[in-house]
Amino acid sequence: MEPLCLVGLLCLGFVGLGVADEPAPVPGGVYRFEDDCKEEAKGLLDSSLAKLARKDGPTYKTVSLATVTRELEAGNLFTYEVELEHGAENKQCIVRLLNQPWREEKVTKIQVKCGEEEEVAHNFISEESYFERY
Repeated sequence: MEPLCLVGLLCLGFVGLGVADEPAPVPGGVYRFEDDCKEEAKGLLDSSLAKLARKDGPTYKTVSLATVTRELEAGNLFTYEVELEHGAENKQCIVRLLNQPWREEKVTKIQVKCGEEEEVAHNFISEESYFERY
């Protein structure tokens, strides 16, 4: 019975210290953005889509965000499940943004996949400091 109490106290201690509430980023771990962070993530998406359009890519506009996740692996991989406006129609799409902020030339890779359409991919130099904050 005593070992059980000791384990319980250790668990409560970790919760009280905030360890259970805010885990440190784990390589390969996937973290879902809560609603209060989605607006900032949408700004990053919109600026990246604008850069894609300036590089002779298609022009997309964000209609709504379903989910945003961040995975720490070979860089910061942001994955958006999003509804995009393209011309006169809206499409359900997956957009991936990959950034490696430790590299000298901060290149961001964007991939847009809408349904059965061919994937659109492009690399551009990123001036965004957003990637370094997460």
